Amino acid sequence: MLKQNVCILNTASRTSPGTGSFSAIDLSLCHPSLYLDLSWSVHEDQCGSDHYPVVITSTQSYDHDALPLWK
Repeated sequence: MLKQNVCILNTASRTSPGTGSFSAIDLSLCHPSLYLDLSWSVHEDQCGSDHYPVVITSTQSYDHDALPLWK
């Protein structure tokens, strides 16, 4: 991870209930320039999956009314 300049967003939260013991086998990676702008959490409901969904949100607010630009 250090050689490739990649950050792990995961906290200590578990993403898989497994067979009685929870584990955190799902990894979320990002570029270091985004690390402080992203928040990582685990959804409370499995939503029918065998893993809890991971929720990644931006801590930055973006101007959604900006006009798109093209080159």
